[in-house]
Amino acid sequence: MLQFADSNLMHSEDAEIYRDPTQEIDAAYLENKRNFESEVIPILLAMLHQWEVDQKAIPIYARSKKLLALRADLLKWIDFGFSGLEQKLAETSDLLPHLAKLENFYRAKNPGVEFRTPNPGKFPALILEGKTVKEWLKRSGDGLAQRIIKHWQNQETVWDAVNKAWDSGLDFQYRLVEANYLYRNRIAEVMFYKANPHVFRFLMFSAVMDGRTSRICRGLNGKVYDINNASIPVPPLHPHCRSRLVPFKLDNR
Repeated sequence: MLQFADSNLMHSEDAEIYRDPTQEIDAAYLENKRNFESEVIPILLAMLHQWEVDQKAIPIYARSKKLLALRADLLKWIDFGFSGLEQKLAETSDLLPHLAKLENFYRAKNPGVEFRTPNPGKFPALILEGKTVKEWLKRSGDGLAQRIIKHWQNQETVWDAVNKAWDSGLDFQYRLVEANYLYRNRIAEVMFYKANPHVFRFLMFSAVMDGRTSRICRGLNGKVYDINNASIPVPPLHPHCRSRLVPFKLDNR
């Protein structure tokens, strides 16, 4: 009988093949964080300091319009900082290492069974809750600019305003980087399964069921898809998504 990775992903021998690329995720996130803090935050601080000087010469009735211009300038530099992250994530398209790991894993579990290696080509872009990475970064940038202005208007120092706003958005940026790398691996897994329909006839959507499970993943958990189904939902489906697709044996066939 063909041996699959265990559906609950708890067996130690199966855990390695499904282990997420944590070191790669951390490295990409930290590189972006360092670049942003060294190249962009000093500019944001300088802009706010200059605004504090300039506003003394601006009539009170004209300050709200000038504040909108300040926000637009902040956002321009924030977008510039995020463009490096967007480019970095666009380059994470090498599926071959994970495909090789999958093939070696299943060959070892099923000696004598022929497995085909798919041609990875170019995989589809990551879409989370209907938004691309670029759109999520734009939304994050808008929020960062708004938080900087809000903190600063609440009589905080320029330094505190920028750094508190930046710190509050770091978790989401990490999750976006994480989702991009996980999606790359999930796509590789689905490509491998689809290249071997004589082995993998069905895939099951497997969600981590606890108090943090999203409504969409809770609704999909346990659903089984024919391997030839063109509409299989490939996780991650949203930021913080922990779901995945696993091979499934139907009626022990």
